[in-house]
Amino acid sequence: MSTAERVERCRVCANPRLDTVVDLGAMALTGVFPKDEPTAVPRYPLELVRCARRDENDTDRCGLVQLRDTAPFDDMYAPGYGYRSGLNRSMIAHLAHRVRRILDRVELTPDDLVLDIGSNDATLLRQYPAGSATLVGVDPLAEKFRRFYPPHVRLVPGYFDTDSAAAEFGDRKAKVITSIAMFYDVPRPLEFMRAVRDSLTDDGIWVLEQSYLPAMLATTSYDTICHEHLEYYTLDQIEWMAARSGFTVLDVERNGVNGGSFALTLGKRGEPGPEAAAALAALRREEAALGLHTGAPYDDFAKRVAEHREVVRDFFDRSRRAGLRTLGYGASTKGNVVLQHCGIGPDDLACIAEVNEDKFGTRTPGSGIPIVPEREARALRPDQFFVLPWHFRDMMLEREREFRAGGGRMVFPLPELDVV
Repeated sequence: MSTAERVERCRVCANPRLDTVVDLGAMALTGVFPKDEPTAVPRYPLELVRCARRDENDTDRCGLVQLRDTAPFDDMYAPGYGYRSGLNRSMIAHLAHRVRRILDRVELTPDDLVLDIGSNDATLLRQYPAGSATLVGVDPLAEKFRRFYPPHVRLVPGYFDTDSAAAEFGDRKAKVITSIAMFYDVPRPLEFMRAVRDSLTDDGIWVLEQSYLPAMLATTSYDTICHEHLEYYTLDQIEWMAARSGFTVLDVERNGVNGGSFALTLGKRGEPGPEAAAALAALRREEAALGLHTGAPYDDFAKRVAEHREVVRDFFDRSRRAGLRTLGYGASTKGNVVLQHCGIGPDDLACIAEVNEDKFGTRTPGSGIPIVPEREARALRPDQFFVLPWHFRDMMLEREREFRAGGGRMVFPLPELDVV
């Protein structure tokens, strides 16, 4: 079996001091849904560490929170990889909003190149009007998702870097580059950022969006910690890297996606407008007040993560004693972290209801819970659904009004266990 690569120095600034934030132990890869024996899914360490700064004025060290180990990419992004953007109405609407914001800032022509790195099933690229630009998606799982790409969107298989961009596009530069929920997946972020810069026109923009570390800490959303997500960012680290890559952060926007994310617009030239400058300044102040250069916020987070396991186990024990039938709802990658951390298995959840046909007949990695179509789960007449994609709470509650009206309960594990 392949082994994970241990990181001895910070992935960005090479600081050798990496302090543990929380150690979730060895877990089966959270993004792979096996059709056969779930224990066959490779297990790799899931320890979160931080690049330790001397103090708040230390600019030599970047302070990045990151995974201690990098699992093999061929294992993480195998054919059993399960995430698809286009299955969730909230995500489709969010990506449409992201494209509208881009079009408000940039005037495109059919000759312009728009590049989406980690394009998944082309949900974002489909939000651009056909003919507005040359639309290209880059994704290592190209063949799995190819059928979702409309004819006017070109799909390039593989990973993005300077060499692959030069081989594919030659001297042609992109007017817009996007990387949504993927920049935190790259093992060498500074190198990646410089490759993006080299691939942009002088007046082009790079829009990146990923989970926001302070939101993860505040909501105890340790399910954000998975093998794919190698880094956990604040504005501070993005600006640290931008200053060393020839980029300027032009704008920032926070949102509730995936439990709390932030989107940034970077450019090779220009300055933030007054409104964006104010938003950036406010975020810098907020981050400074959190004391993220100290161990305190991370120690508190680790304590709550450990306590959450006990709360969840108690919930299942009480539900079993009360004779309640509990089924899972939404077989999400993030949910696999909760399942494994809390020791939840088929004795707790007989199955998990799912809408993604690719997951029907598979099991959750490590925990081995069968994944079935929603209609099969409903036929079992559950008393309550344990909602793994809890960050879509409002949408789930609206969607399950009939179930709740009939006495059914929706159980959200995070930010705190809540039964509705």
